[in-house]
Amino acid sequence: MEKRNAGRVVRVRGSVVDVVFDEELPRMFNLLEIHTEDRVIRAETLLHLDEYTVRAVTFSDPFGIARDDLVVDTGAPLRIPVTRKLLGRMLNLFGEPIDGGPPVAVHGEAPAPGRDPGTVTGDGPPAGPAGGPGRARAPGPWGPRGGAGGRFF
Repeated sequence: MEKRNAGRVVRVRGSVVDVVFDEELPRMFNLLEIHTEDRVIRAETLLHLDEYTVRAVTFSDPFGIARDDLVVDTGAPLRIPVTRKLLGRMLNLFGEPIDGGPPVAVHGEAPAPGRDPGTVTGDGPPAGPAGGPGRARAPGPWGPRGGAGGRFF
């Protein structure tokens, strides 16, 4: 059996979980498995807080996660099933059927779209619209002259 990188939960705030790893940090977007008393909750690494701590977000209800719960780095990002047999089926994020049908035989997997760790720069959030905050006029019968309702961004 291969050795897997393990850590422990140090902070839980809703679906955001901070995890400390003693050896090495998981790569960005790696899938983590949080082992609670009665189930395994999957999360994704989103941020390296320092040389030992990562911040992750859970993909399901975080109920039951407690400090010092075991966290295992899977060593790979979230992968989604790829097969023509998925057409017309309803599956959750992990490829498990939620439509009451039988499990789907998966012939291959692909990384979740839009998860390229090479594009993470850490330069901060994207800039807002040019010229700063403004008001966009919305068409419609709002106000005495019509179209006077605004949307702020």
